[in-house]
Amino acid sequence: MRALAVVLVLAAAAGCSDDASVFACTVDLQVLSSTGTATPTCGTFTRGDVNYTDQAMLNAQLCVLNALQQKKSFSLLYDAATAGGALDTGVRAGWVGNATPNGTLLLRTLAGQGSGDASVRGSVVSTRSCDKIDATPSCRPRVGVPCLTCTGTDPGAVACRG
Repeated sequence: MRALAVVLVLAAAAGCSDDASVFACTVDLQVLSSTGTATPTCGTFTRGDVNYTDQAMLNAQLCVLNALQQKKSFSLLYDAATAGGALDTGVRAGWVGNATPNGTLLLRTLAGQGSGDASVRGSVVSTRSCDKIDATPSCRPRVGVPCLTCTGTDPGAVACRG
């Protein structure tokens, strides 16, 4: 949760583009561009979807943790809860692990505005590389919160502006 909050702060602080000609900037497109697959392996969840449940987020968390243990590529996309627990603010988040030929995983977490693949004018997507992703201690996955923690020294950066 703390890592997601840091990424969200980066997204808010990065500013917005006033140029309407800038390409669509969404977490979903950033994940797609880094994984090369349109279907996230550990799930894609959008608020209002009847399948977006606490159990689904627990399963998504377990999928990510299993992929990490097996050193396999993974991705997870979801409408994220804010610090207050609301899902109605249009915050989108994602987790990505890309397996390399030498058997390591390149890990990232992303956050930005928009829901699903909908781009919001002026949106900013921030990304942060992770040295490690773990289950967040004392946290039970629920809608909007997969209870994953990104650790590492990367302070994060703006991936795109829409």
